[in-house]
Amino acid sequence: MSHLPAPPSATERAATLAAASPADRLRVLLRAVESCPASVAITDARGAIEYVNPAFEAATGHGLAEVAGRNLLNLLSSELTPSKSQEMWDTILAGQEWSGEFLSRRRSGDLLWEWASVAPVTDDSGQVMNFVAVREDITDHKHAEQSTRLNEARLRALIDLGQCDFESEQALLEHAIDQAVRLTESELGQFHFVHDEGEATASSDGGTGRACHSPSGGECHLESTGLWAECARLRRPVVRNDTSEAPCWRDRAAGTPVITRHLSVPVIDRDRVVLVAEVANKETGYDDADVLQLQLFMDGVWKQLTRRRTEEALERQRRLLETLVNNLPDRIYLKNAKGQFVLANRAVAQALGVEDPNDLVGKTESEILPGGAEDPEFAGEREVLQTGQPLVNREVRRGRGGQRVLLTKVPLVDSSGLVSGLVGIERDITDLRAAEEAIRHEHHRTNLLLRAIPSIVIAVGPDDRVIQWNPAAEEAFALPASQVLGKSILEVPIAWDWGHVLSRVLACRETSGPMRLDDTRYQRPDGKEGFLNLRVNPVRIGDETSAGYVIVGADVTERRVLEATLAQAQKLEAIGQLAAGVAHEINTPTQYVGDNMRFLREAFSDLSRYIAAGQEALAGGEPGAAAAVAAAIDLEYLLAEIPRALEQSLDGVERVAKIVRAMKEFSHPGTDEKTPIDLNRAIESTVTVARNEWKYVAELETCLDPNLPLVPCLPGEINQVILNLIINAAHAIQDVVGRAPEVKGRITVSTSHDERFAEIRVADSGTGIPPEIRARIFDHFFTTKEVGRGTGQGLAIAHSVVVKKHGGAITFESEVGRGTTFTVRLPLRTEASAAHDHAGPAGLEGVLLS
Repeated sequence: MSHLPAPPSATERAATLAAASPADRLRVLLRAVESCPASVAITDARGAIEYVNPAFEAATGHGLAEVAGRNLLNLLSSELTPSKSQEMWDTILAGQEWSGEFLSRRRSGDLLWEWASVAPVTDDSGQVMNFVAVREDITDHKHAEQSTRLNEARLRALIDLGQCDFESEQALLEHAIDQAVRLTESELGQFHFVHDEGEATASSDGGTGRACHSPSGGECHLESTGLWAECARLRRPVVRNDTSEAPCWRDRAAGTPVITRHLSVPVIDRDRVVLVAEVANKETGYDDADVLQLQLFMDGVWKQLTRRRTEEALERQRRLLETLVNNLPDRIYLKNAKGQFVLANRAVAQALGVEDPNDLVGKTESEILPGGAEDPEFAGEREVLQTGQPLVNREVRRGRGGQRVLLTKVPLVDSSGLVSGLVGIERDITDLRAAEEAIRHEHHRTNLLLRAIPSIVIAVGPDDRVIQWNPAAEEAFALPASQVLGKSILEVPIAWDWGHVLSRVLACRETSGPMRLDDTRYQRPDGKEGFLNLRVNPVRIGDETSAGYVIVGADVTERRVLEATLAQAQKLEAIGQLAAGVAHEINTPTQYVGDNMRFLREAFSDLSRYIAAGQEALAGGEPGAAAAVAAAIDLEYLLAEIPRALEQSLDGVERVAKIVRAMKEFSHPGTDEKTPIDLNRAIESTVTVARNEWKYVAELETCLDPNLPLVPCLPGEINQVILNLIINAAHAIQDVVGRAPEVKGRITVSTSHDERFAEIRVADSGTGIPPEIRARIFDHFFTTKEVGRGTGQGLAIAHSVVVKKHGGAITFESEVGRGTTFTVRLPLRTEASAAHDHAGPAGLEGVLLS
């Protein structure tokens, strides 16, 4: 196998070149210069370019034809700073070599870093013949140096940020913005926090001035603020090295710094922009290195800030938890596997007689208790530690006073599954047990009281289930409590007027106020009909939104019967008092009916004689006999008076019939159910019955509404109310004018109605009611009349009938010396119809619709 000859060594090549002729050496050197990657230019003694190598043309974009004869030293000097240009001239004119770094531009306009060396070439006498300039592109090297420098600076800044103990988040931010300004060689800097709602808060300023586009500490919306907001919207860094055309700078406020160059970078956490950092006015303009430097630095700042916030939040939670645990009345502690306290709250320390809970750490209870006594429950702790099974809600007694404590001890298991300790919670339930005992005692007392109360008591919860059913309810409805408690009230078979009851229950819930239910019909255990007076009271327990209620009632059947009997008796008493007047009213027409009947009897006898005479004349008797009889009986008078007598008699009979009808309508006992009645007719009948009471002292005028609808009433009782008011009016007028006045007073009875009520007004011109007794006029047995004229029951009965039995109102207006007007308002609709209108679709309300 053949081998290639080994290449000559460097020493051998140098020796060969030294031995070569000058022409050969020149050719070698020329090839080396032509192949050199650095730019090489040779000038004459004046600096005019005589030669450039290919690398020069590649670097500058100018060939020898373009630059030949141009002064290289002047070109090079123009690219240097004034100080470096002077340094170069001083050095080369002194016959020495100059070298240095500088920033220049390619023909394309791109910036590049170059290293240049200019050396004079002299002849044997030392005169400068030429200058040789060598330039090398060191942009990559400079970028690498800059990156290393920036990395080192950023690392130092982040280490400094992490090591400093800042008093507040604001102080940390101010320090960070100063570092950002320094790292990017800027003059201005600012941070902005971006909220979830798209708003930002200018948090901190740094550098030599303030950014003019967002005041420190202010808030603004991303759609209406400066360049940094563009960065937030685009979610990427934004560089503007020429801000003159930026809309937010053209109309900036006076006194704000001029922004010439601007860089902003976003900090994104969990896919959301949380922070924007902006710096401004770098001398040479911002590049990718500045973007990377600021971006990496801000990522580090955000991590520092997040860690600080997390630590502060944990510290707040720790303090909150410590405060909470220390202020809980329960004893809470943590023990290790040896039974030693690791943590304990203030309640534990107080129970063990120690002031500071930290003094318990590392000790067992036997080491703390006087005499080294061991907690009798320590055996339970050992069981928890040995078995790993919790001890939950064990009640024990402690101390000389027999303190009752509820214990819970739960094992702590480490990552390897071993029990490493336990958590204990102890609650002093001495007062709780005493309170429970007191509640039981009070509950027993309440049950005894409820059993002793003769009234019906039914308690219903917010869910409509019966929670109380006392013995009186058991007896009234023949339903034992065991069959009722826990059931829905709607499922309880109570034989009462459900529509009436549920309408009041619904009204009670809607208004949160008590409701009365008087005279509610129900079926008694003996099968007979009875009456209950009920009251529904709302009951709200704790924070429950819906209220329960309690129904309290009493059987008023016997009282109702007595009241009905008394009302009828009072009505009969009133009729008895009116009897003389009624008899007088009947007697007058009866007298002239009797007189007319006697006249008609005599007239009939006379006419019979005249008829007989006429018949004889017709039969052939004396022709003038009939005329003689006619003259004797005054036939013309009889023919005129007989029809008049008949008419008067019929009128008298009608008057008597009217009085009898009025008496019958007034005195009829009526029904227990409200029925629609013609209120105007009832007033007319009552006015007729009471005529003898008022006709001697007053003129009575009626002004009755012809469009008054039928009114649901208890007819007999409403008649009694009207009668009482008319008689009172007549008596009041009599007290003014006397029994036989020359000038009578006036009574006016009128009716009217609106959408809801019918109204009766009874006005008189009597004495009026003195202010000092007005509050008492509806009281039972209160009267200002002399004995024999009044019992003090009339207005009391009227009030009871109108308000309690009809759900209406009775009021009065009075002026002493001028008279009084009583106003009675009666509902046009019954409670049952009103309840039907207000019924809802669910629960109790739904029953009303069925």
